[in-house]
Amino acid sequence: EAALMIGKMYLAGQGTPKDTTQAAYWLAKTLDAREQVPDQGWGVRSARYDPKDPNRYYKVAAEAAMLLAGMYASGDGVPLNPKLARQWLGVAEREGHVPAVKILGDMFHDGYGGDANLGKAFTYYYAAGGMRHAGAKYEEGGMHERGESVTVSLPKALQLYREAAVLGDAVAAYVLALAYDHGKGVAADPKKALGFYKDAAM
Repeated sequence: EAALMIGKMYLAGQGTPKDTTQAAYWLAKTLDAREQVPDQGWGVRSARYDPKDPNRYYKVAAEAAMLLAGMYASGDGVPLNPKLARQWLGVAEREGHVPAVKILGDMFHDGYGGDANLGKAFTYYYAAGGMRHAGAKYEEGGMHERGESVTVSLPKALQLYREAAVLGDAVAAYVLALAYDHGKGVAADPKKALGFYKDAAM
């Protein structure tokens, strides 16, 4: 865990000038240690994602992998390398980091960091959505609405949008507001539309 903290301090420039090369070194060292040392209470794998406290259950290795993925995805102090970013996300996903599962879905959907694969994208969205990730449920709904890797089903899409909205996804709430406002896939209902517009605006 000390290696993770050192990496984060170099990344943020806390107590030392910002040095992304050193940050990447120490973050990777965190993962080396995780491979060599048996689990000694580094964290608890969670079957649920809590958007109010997203780091609550994540293992140290998962956090380090996510930071490295972000650096390579944005080219922050390291050469821009979307392929390597996808690989680090895979490490975070295997360590139980739910947002990493959703982001992998995005990367496979859009072909960022490698070939596009809608089937894999759907699998990742489905998995993250099953762990209550609102954005993943919204994306899964979009794939049902567009018929990407699954049969077109507006009722299924709307169901997933509702589930995402309940979990706090503002975009899903706005899509539902439009559906009730214009009677798309549901009976027009101005009262429900107004409620979802308010949810989206919160």
